[in-house]
Amino acid sequence: MGHLPSEPTNDFSITCTPTEPTVNLEDDVHWKLSSYDLPAVEIAAATFSWTFDDGTPKTASSSDAYVSYTTPGKKTATLTVSTKKSGTATTSCSVIIPSNPITDCQCTAEKRSIDIKTGGNAKWQISGCKSSKDIINYTWEGAGVAGNGESATATFTNKGDILAPTVTVTNEEYGIAKVSCPAVTATDSDTPDYLLDFNDSFSTERIKVPSGACIQIHGSWSTQYFTPKLNVTCEYSSSTYDFVMKLSHEDKNIDCLGSLFSRCSISIGTVSLGENDFGEVCVTISPEDGTLASCILEL
Repeated sequence: MGHLPSEPTNDFSITCTPTEPTVNLEDDVHWKLSSYDLPAVEIAAATFSWTFDDGTPKTASSSDAYVSYTTPGKKTATLTVSTKKSGTATTSCSVIIPSNPITDCQCTAEKRSIDIKTGGNAKWQISGCKSSKDIINYTWEGAGVAGNGESATATFTNKGDILAPTVTVTNEEYGIAKVSCPAVTATDSDTPDYLLDFNDSFSTERIKVPSGACIQIHGSWSTQYFTPKLNVTCEYSSSTYDFVMKLSHEDKNIDCLGSLFSRCSISIGTVSLGENDFGEVCVTISPEDGTLASCILEL
């Protein structure tokens, strides 16, 4: 005599979650099955049934789902997982769609390159955030980044390390803004990758640098009655008809528009008697095709 099939045990549990606890109104919510206490092979053969209170679509039948909403507030999703062996389990999860978003945030770096010989200390600042409700929190992320409200710091110890933190801004009604900060690169002034140096006879040698590189500039001067102003000039030839070459020195930025070719200059200061250290000039080209810029120090 054959055996009757066993009844489902109904003794397993599941949880669901949105990939982000708060999502702006214009963004889709990504709901997913986040945990289960069943063998993976059984979950693979299971059926899934999602229902969403006021989203689009209203239902879904896979282990995850993307849903859009047209009104703010707390949104709930319900997930039922059914298996032949273990029965059925149901769970619910929620997300906040804020009514007061945060806009116009900008993150800047105090310097785009940091010399480890002078401490290797980098600093970022976020500003310009607009919100109709009070901003209550700034959450900074990045290896070794220490956040303190609207600013964050990190200390570099190895030449060539690069760090580009992110910061999440939150207001009192769950509005969020995720902001990417510019990358900062660690350099070592004892062993510079790109160097323009000078003395009284003045060098006119050009160097080739890629986009994203920083040129260290220093030299000595002994002519008392002639202390010229210095400029760094870079030329770039590209296969791109429209591009922007940016030169940055301390808090100064020069943008030069180019079409196949561009020549761009930035003033870095006036020489003085003795040793001169003008820091770095950083070169950024967007979009870039891998061609090197040609840079020179000029009076």
